[in-house]
Amino acid sequence: MEKGILQIKINHTKIPGEEWTWNHDDSGHDGVNTFEQKLVWFIHSPQIKNGKSSTEQTYEDFIMNGPSDENVPTDIMLDLYELIINAIE
Repeated sequence: MEKGILQIKINHTKIPGEEWTWNHDDSGHDGVNTFEQKLVWFIHSPQIKNGKSSTEQTYEDFIMNGPSDENVPTDIMLDLYELIINAIE
């Protein structure tokens, strides 16, 4: 292991598929889910082509660098940390 680099092993099967959403208004909403054994951050909006835009983030990256979406509500961010930390082996 390289000096100064934290290595973590996450059992992805221990993280249930769930979805969280926020910023609900007439222009859509933001959200994140764990359905694909990674975090999928998304925006639903009729102003976006196909109505949805998304980016992916590994659980490991989330633990090391925080959420890809800087505007995620604190309670949702803490839920995600708890789910992922409980899956660390």
